[in-house]
Amino acid sequence: MSLNKATIWAMIGVSYIFVSRTVGTFFPAVFRNPAAAKIAVILSLLASITVLVFYVSFYQAYVQKGQKLLKNTSLVVIIGSLAVVLSYLKGLLLIYDVHIFPYPESSRYFESIIPWISAVFFMLFFIVFYRETLHKVGKSLSGAALLAIIGSSIATLLRTFVLLNYIYSRQFMWFSDLFREKPAIFLLISAFLFFTVFYFFLSFYQEQKEGA
Repeated sequence: MSLNKATIWAMIGVSYIFVSRTVGTFFPAVFRNPAAAKIAVILSLLASITVLVFYVSFYQAYVQKGQKLLKNTSLVVIIGSLAVVLSYLKGLLLIYDVHIFPYPESSRYFESIIPWISAVFFMLFFIVFYRETLHKVGKSLSGAALLAIIGSSIATLLRTFVLLNYIYSRQFMWFSDLFREKPAIFLLISAFLFFTVFYFFLSFYQEQKEGA
């Protein structure tokens, strides 16, 4: 798959994940139907794969030989994207009553640590991308990368809080649980985090298309 096509699919993927999480938070009854839940998890898994494919394509087609730091960071973010894919795969297996962890405690730890690891890896990628391409890309993409750094940093802080809460209290919570009593704030933060990533993909796609 070409990098341009991978970028388009990644935009579709992150858009679906945002819409799915928003609907699941405000209208949980939608996914209480077993068939709807299976379809949603399968689509989320496919959506996460589109992001993984983008970073693999980015590594293969965009990173140059002399860009060692960007190359290494791209490998790191590929690992982070793969971890997200595995987390969705785990959710799909649970729907079919397939348990990959022998103890519930280990499953909760996995669900807490994986989002944090992926958030950190994504943040590192955007930081390195911005630093390595500051004077090589257009202002739009440079600004989008800076905005993505801000968004991924906020996501990392929130994921860190969720992880630390589980480590010290053993009470597992989802990201949406942080704003259970203030859903409007959750929607604003989620929309902002989604926009920062989507805008980066969109700016990257436009610059690649103009340079083709």
